[in-house]
Amino acid sequence: MIEKVQVDEFLPCKLSEKELLQAARELAANTQDMDALEGRKKRVNDDIKAEVSKLEAEISVNSRKISTGEEYRIVPCEWEKDFTTGIKKMRRLDTLDVVKEKNIDQSERQIYLLAKEDGNKKAASTSIQY
Repeated sequence: MIEKVQVDEFLPCKLSEKELLQAARELAANTQDMDALEGRKKRVNDDIKAEVSKLEAEISVNSRKISTGEEYRIVPCEWEKDFTTGIKKMRRLDTLDVVKEKNIDQSERQIYLLAKEDGNKKAASTSIQY
């Protein structure tokens, strides 16, 4: 005696032209969707990377502040030129500390001498008027 039992099995089947065309359309749509998703993923990763970099920079700045006990700021200063010594000094106006010291260059010396000469001429003309 032969007994037959009908079952469903997952087996390969030849596709028709219509089925192949449908699969090709789906593949094209899937590829476009994947490209769009990859682009979105890249933008999100770039945004996260930028946020991470920003936080790393802030961590570095704050660590440096804590370890050194100081930070750089814009501070009002003035140059103090001593033409007798030929040295100019930059002084902080908040603490009066000297933060830079340089030799006075030739162009500054020339300007000083011209101004001094001009001042002497004005002084001489003023004294003549009396």
